[in-house]
Amino acid sequence: EKEIGGITQRVAAYEVTHNGKKITFLDTPGHEAFSKLRARTGQSGDIAILIVAADDGVKPQTIEVLKVIQGNKMPFVVAINKTDKPGADTQRTINQLIENGVYLEGFGGDVPYAEISAKTGIGIEKLLELLSLVAEINNFTSNEGKETSGIIIESHMDPKRGISATLIPKNGILSKGEFILAGNVFASTRIMEDFLGKPINKAEASQPVVITGWSDLPEPGVIFQIVSSKKEAEEKALQNKPKAQQKAREEITGEEIKNIPIIIKGDFWGSIEAVEKELEKLKTEMAVFRVVSRSVGDIGENDINLASGTEKAIIAGLGVKIPKAMALLAEKEHITVGLFPIIYHLTDWLKAQMEERRPRKEVLETRGKAKVLKLFSQVKDRQVIGGEVFEGEIATGQILKIIRRSNVLGEATIIKLEKNRAKTSVIESGNQFGMLIESKIEVASGDVLESQEKKMV
Repeated sequence: EKEIGGITQRVAAYEVTHNGKKITFLDTPGHEAFSKLRARTGQSGDIAILIVAADDGVKPQTIEVLKVIQGNKMPFVVAINKTDKPGADTQRTINQLIENGVYLEGFGGDVPYAEISAKTGIGIEKLLELLSLVAEINNFTSNEGKETSGIIIESHMDPKRGISATLIPKNGILSKGEFILAGNVFASTRIMEDFLGKPINKAEASQPVVITGWSDLPEPGVIFQIVSSKKEAEEKALQNKPKAQQKAREEITGEEIKNIPIIIKGDFWGSIEAVEKELEKLKTEMAVFRVVSRSVGDIGENDINLASGTEKAIIAGLGVKIPKAMALLAEKEHITVGLFPIIYHLTDWLKAQMEERRPRKEVLETRGKAKVLKLFSQVKDRQVIGGEVFEGEIATGQILKIIRRSNVLGEATIIKLEKNRAKTSVIESGNQFGMLIESKIEVASGDVLESQEKKMV
């Protein structure tokens, strides 16, 4: 209920205790734009919960998540949710799962499942019991004596505190006062918090922990490890930095393809990935968005300067804000900025921007067809003919294709159009007409005249 728009838009890590055992949940967004985030989170977990709504049944996102689960060879349970809703149909949902190769216990398979309602709490106890059972069967244990390591789940920029990241230790114990390295960035564990934001001194395996104070934004999915000192962290981070900064996107070239430069801002790294996924879907043969920059945090002066220095660049933000001073600067520089709290609203805006900026080309659109009944007279290239419209309409200003026995002989231009000997501009289907045309082709009775109009698309 607290999520903007009533949908999950970022990964959340939280912990529950059931029968004395702790279970960590990684909650991932269901919107199709967050597929990369779901795939990465799937690699972080031990057990997957495939959630299917009893009123909606199996959706494309369900199949996509199922492929992630199967690709990672993860044990999983199915939670059939929203069973309390009036339109819920559990049996239909089970049948759809079977059709997609998910055979539940009691229905020809061994996949455990629970019928639940996240709203009322029905079936949640059974679901937690199933998770404990699956963990026991698979003998999931951690090695506290092993060198501490784990995975970055999500990261974001806190305007007041700096860069924060959510981590999941997979082995060992993460203790306060250590230094951790994640790819080419590092941090001290001086500020450690649990999923509720409460300070902690240590985090055990599978316990979500928030670390604040990174040298730069750690990329989700990267493995972190403990290093002995800040000096070692700085040296290894420098070694891990890419020697040459690669472009986020290769520029698509071609005379008819237009590149629309875009700067992406997100509140979390996963938000940026979601926007990029939407950009990929919007690509057409005539235009494509080209990412010139992507970063986490509110819009700043660097973003405005980059946009003003890049011809016709736009700024798209998901879950971020723009300070008043930056908004005034963007307005002064005539930079288009779109900020949205919900992914599908941002997608609609991007579609409109693409439509506005894409190149136009002139095409001929067929508007009507007529049959020549008689050629009355001909003086040089000008001919007076009589005919009847049998499809659509014919109007002055249109170009006529002259078709004889399915072969296009050439074109004609309408000079004058009459209906019942009165001058007119349009003849609709079912009406006869008189027409003065100009053409190098001599028309004959039985020819078909196909009217076409120039249109920009």
